[in-house]
Amino acid sequence: MAIIDDQFWRMARPIVVQILKQSYDRFKRKPNKDLDDIVKQLYSALLEGENTVFIHLPGVNAPAWPDDVKRQFIRDKHCHPKADKEHPERDYIYVRLNGTTFSGHSTKTTLGNTLRSLAYAWGYIMEAGVSDTPWNSTEVFVIASGDDVVIWCKPIHAEIIRATIRRMTTTDT
Repeated sequence: MAIIDDQFWRMARPIVVQILKQSYDRFKRKPNKDLDDIVKQLYSALLEGENTVFIHLPGVNAPAWPDDVKRQFIRDKHCHPKADKEHPERDYIYVRLNGTTFSGHSTKTTLGNTLRSLAYAWGYIMEAGVSDTPWNSTEVFVIASGDDVVIWCKPIHAEIIRATIRRMTTTDT
């Protein structure tokens, strides 16, 4: 999964930058970071493929944890409020999972799916030849929230966009 996501996000970077630039340019008060720094921070979160899961096993007495794992456990203490913060390995084990995104992850699921949905929709529109810049077009308008997408277009473009989506995907929904 990480290979597919990494490749997708790298290919979609110009479109993601365009999405963020439109919002950034409209801010009345600019953030402390410039747009390049915001994109770097976003991509760092999107391309992170490792998650650490803590499993409660009372009395397990596992070997001592590395400092970074212990810091994460303490930082996530709301998930295990009664745990011994000095020696969590007495009652918990940790497992590092690669290539996994947990449901509800704020960057990779909600924001990530919205950006991915916009990028796909705009890709279809560009592939259909309707617009080279669908994010700034009077011919089409796309709105997305997570993985829900709606494409508004002039009636003369509807069938060509629909046919392009059918040709490039496995479902017609």
